[in-house]
Amino acid sequence: MKKLIFTIVLSMSGIGAFAQDIDFGVKAGVNFANFSGKNNSSETTTGFYLGGFAEIDISEKFQVQPELLYSSEGASFKVGDNDPTVSFLRLPIMAKYMIYENLDLVAGPQLGVMLDDKNFDFNTFDLGLGTGLAYELDNGLGFDLRYNFGFMNLSKDEGVTLNQNNLMFGLNYEF
Repeated sequence: MKKLIFTIVLSMSGIGAFAQDIDFGVKAGVNFANFSGKNNSSETTTGFYLGGFAEIDISEKFQVQPELLYSSEGASFKVGDNDPTVSFLRLPIMAKYMIYENLDLVAGPQLGVMLDDKNFDFNTFDLGLGTGLAYELDNGLGFDLRYNFGFMNLSKDEGVTLNQNNLMFGLNYEF
């Protein structure tokens, strides 16, 4: 874990050396989350996310966008009254490539640390991949549509696999 964090910090330092311009912003939106995996049956639940980002220009068409997000996620299980609502501190590091004027294709890794869970005992570290589209208006307002694929099994129960996946739709504002 320490090596992974060190590698990310070192990579971000190297990216900053090539950066021509860095802008900052805030973002917020809605999550539609569920668990995928073996031996679970869950339905999508609605949550939210909010946080900030830095947009680092590498070239005219390519940017790197590290983000720090608070994200309310989970799933609604068909059995029982307890819904596993969880909160994450997420660190997505998105590569953005302009495919058309103001329209970007985004993709990148996403680290997550679970802040809490209610009624369930989960693993607290998550790693995933986010991919989607971003559209930015000239006034600094933008729109995101992203799907996050969770790679880590969050369940501690033997024979059960719970991968957190979510569809995010939100607004952002770049200063």
